[in-house]
Amino acid sequence: MLVNAGEAIARERAQDLRQKLRSRYRMVLIGKIFEIDISASVGTAQARCGESIEDLLARADTEMYQDKRQTKDSVENLIAFRPAH
Repeated sequence: MLVNAGEAIARERAQDLRQKLRSRYRMVLIGKIFEIDISASVGTAQARCGESIEDLLARADTEMYQDKRQTKDSVENLIAFRPAH
């Protein structure tokens, strides 16, 4: 939650967070080396006067799912195992 921040700042912070979370790790599992890609999808919403927290979160959630469709950085793809070459 960002206090006293407009939508542009929230989107900028969300993008920064996504970039910081994006990474690739190597691990050994059952004698094989795997690469694990970490990524995230983020949604933002600015509170409206009189809006319930549930409605605010629903709008942020909707935006997160839109981001997932556009970027393919989704919870389902959060950890993608691929054998390293």
